[in-house]
Amino acid sequence: MPGGYIKAAEHPKEGLEREIEEETGFTVSVDEEMKIRTDRETARLDICFIGIYIAGEFRKSDEVSEVGFFPFENLPLLPKNQLFLMQEAIKTKNVFVSH
Repeated sequence: MPGGYIKAAEHPKEGLEREIEEETGFTVSVDEEMKIRTDRETARLDICFIGIYIAGEFRKSDEVSEVGFFPFENLPLLPKNQLFLMQEAIKTKNVFVSH
């Protein structure tokens, strides 16, 4: 899952959109904050968002060498915390789609 660091005076949504474009070439719209979590051992703050793909062609970067879109049941091996966040995003998105 893409991510990175925000710049001074940059909103987290803007930072994530920029990081995704820099790492993949994709233009996305980061729309909704989903979860915030902290890691006390590393003084890290994770802010997870739900958004949509808008456009762009994949291009390799120093951080991302390949990309794929997968149904949840066919995802490559990922850490459990990332799988959990994806499941939560799918549940949240399904609630909004049904209304």
